[in-house]
This record gives sequence, C-alpha cells and structure tokens, in this order.
Amino acid sequence: MNCSKLFIGLLLIINTSFAQTNLLRSFQTDSYGGPSQSVKSGANLFFSAYDDIHGRELWVSDGTAAGTRLVKDIYNGATGSIGDYFYLLACDVNGVLYFRAKDSLFGSELWRSDGTAAGTYMVKDISPGMFDSNVGEFEALNGNIYFTANTGSQVWRSDGTGTGTTLLGSFNVATNLSAFNGNLYFSADNNNNGQELWKSNGTASGTVLLKDLNGAVGASLPCNFHATPSLLYFMANTSSGWELWKTNGTSGGTAIVKEINPTGNSVLDFYSDASIANIGDTIFFRAQDGINGYQLWRSDGTVNGTYALSNLTNGPDSYCSLPVSNGKLYFNNYLYPYFYQYNSLNGTLALSNYPSNYYFNLNQGKFTFLSDYLFYAGKDSIYGCELFYSDGLVPPRIVQETHLTDNWFSSNSQGFNTIIGSVGSKIFFTVARNPLNTEIPIYIIDTLSLGIDFPPTIIVPVYNGSTAMNLVWNRTENTDSYEIRYKKENDLTWSTFTSDLSFSNINNLDSTSNYQLQLRSVNSGIYTAWSDTIFYNPIYISNSYNINIIAERAEDDSTVRIFWEPSLQITNLQIRFRLYGSTTWTNVYNSTGMKKLTGLQANSFYEYQYRANYSGTWDVWQNLSRYFVTPSSSVGILQSVNSKSSEIKLYPNPCSKELNILSENSIGGFIIQDNTGRTIKAEKCNQKQIRINVAEFTNGIYIIKFQNALSALKFLKVEN
Repeated sequence: MNCSKLFIGLLLIINTSFAQTNLLRSFQTDSYGGPSQSVKSGANLFFSAYDDIHGRELWVSDGTAAGTRLVKDIYNGATGSIGDYFYLLACDVNGVLYFRAKDSLFGSELWRSDGTAAGTYMVKDISPGMFDSNVGEFEALNGNIYFTANTGSQVWRSDGTGTGTTLLGSFNVATNLSAFNGNLYFSADNNNNGQELWKSNGTASGTVLLKDLNGAVGASLPCNFHATPSLLYFMANTSSGWELWKTNGTSGGTAIVKEINPTGNSVLDFYSDASIANIGDTIFFRAQDGINGYQLWRSDGTVNGTYALSNLTNGPDSYCSLPVSNGKLYFNNYLYPYFYQYNSLNGTLALSNYPSNYYFNLNQGKFTFLSDYLFYAGKDSIYGCELFYSDGLVPPRIVQETHLTDNWFSSNSQGFNTIIGSVGSKIFFTVARNPLNTEIPIYIIDTLSLGIDFPPTIIVPVYNGSTAMNLVWNRTENTDSYEIRYKKENDLTWSTFTSDLSFSNINNLDSTSNYQLQLRSVNSGIYTAWSDTIFYNPIYISNSYNINIIAERAEDDSTVRIFWEPSLQITNLQIRFRLYGSTTWTNVYNSTGMKKLTGLQANSFYEYQYRANYSGTWDVWQNLSRYFVTPSSSVGILQSVNSKSSEIKLYPNPCSKELNILSENSIGGFIIQDNTGRTIKAEKCNQKQIRINVAEFTNGIYIIKFQNALSALKFLKVEN
C-alpha cells in the first residue's frame, strides 16, 4: 500500500459537519499536474482531472463531496480524453458546457455536456475519423457556441447539434473571437493581406471584413478585445503604433480612440495578451505616453475621456489581470507586495493593504477577489504555504491550516495552493502537493463561514505501538486550548483531557478494541462544536517502503516534534537538522513515529532532511529539505500573519521586499539590528502603520525594536 495514499485516505480526517473548509476529493497527477482550472456552468464547476483508471477526463462539482464526480469516461481506459489548458478550451452556453475532447474513434473535436453521462457527447466530427479538428477558441453568443477549428483556419457556429454546426468562413488564420451587441467580432487573414477586423452575424454570407485598419501598409493584428455595454474595444498596430481602438459595429464607427503615444507604441510593445477591465462603460488598461512610462489609464471612448490615472515609478505589471471588485479596480507590479486600488466611486488611487506577490501575475489561480475579500496563495514562517484571505483592513488571516507540515521551500518555485474556481459563496482550491504524496486534494471554503470559530478538521492518529498513539491536528485561530475525548467504540463514557498545543499522546490503550476520538477548540471559555468522530485501530500499522512526514509541531521555544508514519518496513528513521544558512547538521534517530528535536535556538528558522532504515539498511538522504520555525523566547516573537493578541504585528513574515508594521499606537520610531547586534536601519516615525523596504537586506533573522513599545520583534528576510 502506498503510504501517501493511506495518509490521505485513512488518516487525514476531515470534519464535514462543521468545517470552515471541506475536502471534496483527492486526485492523482499526470504530466499536466493535478485538477485543472475550472469553467463555471450553471451552479456547477467543470474541470479536468486525472486518475490511473480513467486518465484525464471531465469532472463536475456542485461544492459537495457527493456531487464531485466523473462526468463520463470519454476515452475508455487510462488514455484520457482531455489534454492541457482545459479552461481555455471550454465554454458555458446557457448551462451547457462545450469543450474539446477525443475518444477512441474520433480525434479532438467539439463536445458538449450537461453534467450527466448521457448528456455528454460529440457535437460533430469536423475532421473525419481520427483526424483532429483541434477546435480552439470559444465564444458564447445568442445561445450558440462560436469556435475556431483546424488550427485556427476556420470559424464555426453551432447550436449544439450536428446539423446545426456550420462553417462561417475559412481563413489563413482567425483568432480573438469576441461577442458584442449580437454579433461576433474577430481578427482574421483571408488572403495573405494580414489579420484585420472581421464581423459575423452567424451566417456564412454575413461573415465579412468590417474594416482594414492598415490598408496596404500591413496587418493591424487586432487583439485583446473587450466589450462594454456601448462599445467594443481592442488593440491594434497601425502607422500610429500599437494603440487603443473602438468599434460600434460599423465601419464608420471603428476608429482609434486616442493616439496616446505620438512617438511610438502606447498599449503594447509587440503582439501579446494584455488586460482590459471595465466598470460600466469606462474601461481601464495599461498604457504609456512616451513620457511617464506604463501607467494605469481609463477611457470612455472619447479623446478627452481617455487619460492616465496613475503617475508611479512602477505602474501596472505587463501581466497583471486588473481585477474589479465592488466598484474598485486593482493592479500590481514587482516593486510592492501590495495591490494598488482605484476607487471609481470617488476617483482615488492609493496603495491598498491587500497583499500581492510576484507569482500572482505569472500563474493562473493564485488569487481572486470575492466581494471585499482577497483570497490568495501565500506562505509564512508558521504555516508554510497555505490559502490566506484579507479584507484590506487588518493583517491577513489563514483560511485553514491544510498542511500539518510547514510545507515551506526556500525557493520561489514553491508549489503553492491553487484557486481553481468559485460558485456563489464557495471557493474551490487545491492544496499544494507534499513532495512525497501522489495525490492533490480539492477543498472548498464557504466564505459565509469566515470569522466563525471551528474545531480542528484535520486530525491524525499516529501509531506508537499497540497500546499508545500520538495525536496531531490542525491549529485553529482564536484558540486558547483544545479539548480531546476518546473511548472504546462500544463504550458510553468518554475520557476527556485538554491540551494547549496542537498535539498530544494517549497511552494505556486496549490493543483488542477500536477507539473513537473527537476534538473541539476553546477560546476564552467558549467551546466550539465537537469535530466529527475519528476511528482508530491500535494494532494497524502501514506496510509501506515510503516515508510519510505527518507534522512538525513546536513544544516550546527550544523543542520541536517531528511526527512520521511508522511501517512494517521502516525500522528506524534518521533526521538531520540545522539552522537555515548553516552548514553543520545535527543527527538524531527515531523508531516510534515521533521525534523530539531539543536544544534548538528560539525564534529561528530550521531545515531538515531524513532517511529510512529498511531492516538494517540505510537509504540515501532525501535531497529535498523541509523547514520549521521555533516559537518566541523573551526577546520577541517571529510573527505569523495571524498571530493573536499582539500590540504590534509584522507581516508578511518572512518577507522578501517589504515588511509591514501595524500597531495599536504610534510606534514613535524603530531600530533594526542583525543577529550580531549591528544597527541596519533606524527611523523616527509617529505612525501606527508603516512599510519598510528590506529588499537590499542580507537573508537572515533581524530584530526590530520600537521607541514607544517594550517589545522587540524578530523577522526573517528571505530571497526575492
């Protein structure tokens, strides 16, 4: 039995009754990774996912575990019908999903699904037999699906039936399908004269060149179409360079909005994707006038109504997606770890308190705004890589601890959690795969539950001989202690005890009986509901050659416990650990499933590696390091992003470019010292909230002291 599958399937227990987050299902990985980004259709999310029985196929979820299911094994067996980039090759039309897939009889063609196996079928075999039509771009319009086929050389329309699927036109290339005011607009080249602006009313005869923007000069390459209620905007390259254009659907109403940069390109430097967002009839985009560099611009389609909103040293990043939430538009760049916010209601632009990271712009699914909340993939020194949320007012908070290990990598290539979609108030996300686990789980969080206290939801009993167990669980916010109760399966009376830490041990078990366990959190004398019941067999032990590190937990400021899953095959485990940045390892051994690392330096960042002994033979060291942080000593606290009851908070911590300080009172000033006591930075500052640029600091631990507070806090600077 694979150890990692056992951990997910049997030991990692999820409370489904009271949990802030719920586990829907876990999936294996293939060359495309885990579950794909999703496409919303009706009240469901569709996505592609892989298992070794069906291959990568179409899945659907309504946000419940029972409603998360395989739609259909389209290509029977483990081959799989769906390739990469599912979310780019699928589209909802009035509750019906259209997507690209192939089966054992036909190549890649247009398919449709209503979420049932019977309602999932190929619409039309455009390229007969096993030849691929490679349907590509999709756009919904008037209840029909419009799409390209045969490597983008054809444009088609379909009502979802074979006979109702018709060819609108053949081209050298056709791209950028966009619906506006009842018609389809796109960029196409039909006679080697270059890509220009085309329009279609859904018939072959009504598919026509709307306007040749460049005449005989060459292709204008219209791209980045964006529709508002009144106009369709796009970017094009003419003798004026790359500028912003508009159309109302007529040739006469198709014109450049404004020559923003008279001396060169304004909206693009070359043909590429760029974001446009709108609030009502006003659009927002990234442009440069040749003087102030790229900034945030707005336009209502008129010359006078097109102007820059920002004048920043570093404006919007070229890849930022310009999200809009509640009448506010956001953009980010590489310079600041926070979003800029433009408030359309009062016309103000300012740096917000919503965290932003460099990988937001480079990777799909690393953040999303829902109402006034930002949900994002992040990491800190306490929890490692997890999903966090922020309301833009107070320091960010963790959604829920989903990794009992720190899950921290020093490299920026860390596999962060990924948001794959949302329906209503529910956000779907995948948990970054532990390097030794073979499955990726999908969780949901119902945002209506934010701020409510819950019991632990990930509860793991760890084998410690046939009469004892170690017990470890996820840390919950606003918790002073935890209450644990357990009993034999058929007993009526519970044995109850409390723990201030998120782990404990239970001894004197009866090896002939199964046990039931429950946990709840306690805060200021207020108890949460009990968790779901956990079942434990004292004599069960895994029969695996794989090492499964279950959790790292600090006992005090100099002691950390490493929990791992013993097996019949692994007779001993060797762990070596060292301070982050040190070259000297300390070696320890363990055979019981839990090892205490003692004599550690308080408030410090450690890395460790491990290897197994298989019946007297030591395996090689795992090359991949894991990490943990020791808690505070009297010097101060290495703040997590959601530390409780602190007069002064530091975040993010660790930090790479900027450190944010939030205080209940004015700090008066601060001094930053390195671990040798040398002063690195000192400033007077009569404010409650400040940001400190630490980008040029050497990686390591620093102490920051405040003039108007007795506390001295530590923070960790890591690489950019």
